[in-house]
Amino acid sequence: MSTLLTQPVPKDIREQMIRRLETAPEDVVLLVHDVLLQIEKENLWRTIQNNASEDARGGKLDRVGEIIQNYRETRRSA
Repeated sequence: MSTLLTQPVPKDIREQMIRRLETAPEDVVLLVHDVLLQIEKENLWRTIQNNASEDARGGKLDRVGEIIQNYRETRRSA
């Protein structure tokens, strides 16, 4: 027989995590903090990549090489 697993409710999980963090040792709190930061960085990077892909498809990045070259030439002559 198969057992039916129910999806956890985010609100309940959040409350459980808060209770656990309140009593967790400092090293565990630091670890959880680092994990959450890593997840946030990965999500942000994925968003940046998606936006850049959309911009590239829309032609917004076509002149980037030219703009960088012009900037470098301007900085050299300054």
